[in-house]
Amino acid sequence: MVDDSPDKLLAMESVLTSLGQNLVRAYSGEEALRLLLKREFALILLDVNMPHKDGFTVLKEIREDPAIQHIPVIILTATRFSPTEIQSGLNMGADDYVTKPFDRRELLARIRTRLRVKEAEDVIRRRNRELNLLPEIGKDLSARLNINELTDIVLDVDKSLFQIPAGYEKVAVDEFRRRLTKIKN
Repeated sequence: MVDDSPDKLLAMESVLTSLGQNLVRAYSGEEALRLLLKREFALILLDVNMPHKDGFTVLKEIREDPAIQHIPVIILTATRFSPTEIQSGLNMGADDYVTKPFDRRELLARIRTRLRVKEAEDVIRRRNRELNLLPEIGKDLSARLNINELTDIVLDVDKSLFQIPAGYEKVAVDEFRRRLTKIKN
C-alpha cells in the first residue's frame, strides 16, 4: 500500500491480514517504485494525494514499466473525484477505484476479485513463456537423430509439463520413446 499517512497504512494492515495477505508499506510514490522493482507484489493499493509524486504519476510509471505493469492497482483515496477524473484514472490503467472511508467488506471483495484475476493472468503469462520456448526446443530437437537423446532433452525442458505421478516415470519415458520412434519412422 502506498500512502503518506502512517495511520492509514496501519489501519489497512488489519484489513489485509484478514485476507491472509502481508502489507508492505510505502510512504511515498518514489519509495513504492523502488520496492516494486525489488520484489514481486500481488496488488497495489495506491493513494492519490501524496507529496513529491502523486498517485496518478506513480500509476503512469507502473503502467509504462514492462517488469511491473501487470500488477493490479486499486486507487484508494479520500479525494472525491468527478466521474470524468475517475474515468481518467481508470483509462490510465487503474484496475479499480475506492473512496475513503470505505466499506471494509466491499474493499475486501474488490481485492479478492483483483487477486483472482491476477492469478489467472499469471497462469496465462507463464504458459505463454513456456510456449515461446517451443520453437527453440523444436530447432534443438530437429538437429538430433538419437531417440534416447531426444527424450532426455524433452524431459529436461520442463518435467512439470508432463505431470507424471511418482513411480511412473519409467513407464512414461518408455511410452514417450515408443511414440517418438513411431513418429520418426
